[in-house]
Amino acid sequence: MARYYNNVTRFEEEKNYQQVIYNFYLFETALYFWQQNEKRVPDETYDYVREEYEKFLVLYDKKWKNAAMAAGPAVDMPKTYDMGADLAKKALTQAQSQFGGSFKVDKVVFTSNKWTEYKEQKYPYRVMHRSIDAALLTKEGDKWLIRHYYFKQASDQKGGWTQNYGFEAGGNYNPKPVNYKP
Repeated sequence: MARYYNNVTRFEEEKNYQQVIYNFYLFETALYFWQQNEKRVPDETYDYVREEYEKFLVLYDKKWKNAAMAAGPAVDMPKTYDMGADLAKKALTQAQSQFGGSFKVDKVVFTSNKWTEYKEQKYPYRVMHRSIDAALLTKEGDKWLIRHYYFKQASDQKGGWTQNYGFEAGGNYNPKPVNYKP
């Protein structure tokens, strides 16, 4: 376990976040099995290791995860569609509100120009909401990152649409570096 702990701290100093995460997972696994050992007696060493693990968890969520993803190869910018300035403004406002505590959204682009409607599974099959593919762009350091989501709009259950919008995770919502030039 000490080896994985030392590797985590060493790779973090080197800013090699992919190796940091790999060794953090190994450290976490070793800690789990150490905790399950019937002969283990909680002592100062155990307390120290638990405290370090808790610190690592915070760093994992706040720093390592995104830094490791940003270090990967850049993907091409997907084809985008103009859905109008009003909808683009509503999408950006919703994204900044919904994700403001996690990451700063700089731009929302639509990667589809067709809404998909979702209906109830039982008669009278009312439309519940509709969604369209959208990508969130964030600037982190000198790189642009892209996250794919669905932009949803709620139905008023009478054939119209409300002003209630939201984003839902798509299949590829983890950030990836993207070749984007504003």
